[in-house]
Amino acid sequence: MRLTVLLLTFLSSCAIINAQESTNNADQTIEAQFDQTIKEAGKYQDYKVVKLVKLNQLKSATVKRIDGLNGTINELESDITGLESQIEHLTAQLNATQAKVTELNGAKDSVSLFGISLDKLTYNLILWSIIAGLLLFMIIFIFKYKNANEVTRGAQSNLSMVENELEAYKRRSMEKEQQLSRQLMDERKKNAGK
Repeated sequence: MRLTVLLLTFLSSCAIINAQESTNNADQTIEAQFDQTIKEAGKYQDYKVVKLVKLNQLKSATVKRIDGLNGTINELESDITGLESQIEHLTAQLNATQAKVTELNGAKDSVSLFGISLDKLTYNLILWSIIAGLLLFMIIFIFKYKNANEVTRGAQSNLSMVENELEAYKRRSMEKEQQLSRQLMDERKKNAGK
């Protein structure tokens, strides 16, 4: 973009310098034509008499040259106007680009959390606080789970022992009951046989 602007500025300044040089050459030509007309003019007392044809040729050449210079001036003015509008357009683009860069830098340095724009440092602090809290909660949960698991294992082993003791007690009770039943039967038989 800048290269284009510099190139256009350089070309327009070269065109202006070239136009000024050709204007000087044309002015010398017109000046030479005036000098030639004056030299060729006849003298009448203190006056110079110029032929009407020469005067018309001089007028025609002068008008042509002035028209040419006016055309060159108009072209250069339109070039200048075009360059100015292009410069304004490029300036507007530059301003828009700088605004975008500023906006992107602001967005790069901040993070949106729940619709609130936070500085990256604050965001990182909140994030790591949440992570540390969750880790602490997880460690406490694991510790309590291990304790509850140990208590459950202890209760299960106690239950198993108690169940074994109960089974053993039931067997012994049954054996005693069977022995007592036999003894009772034996005693009944003895008493019935007497």
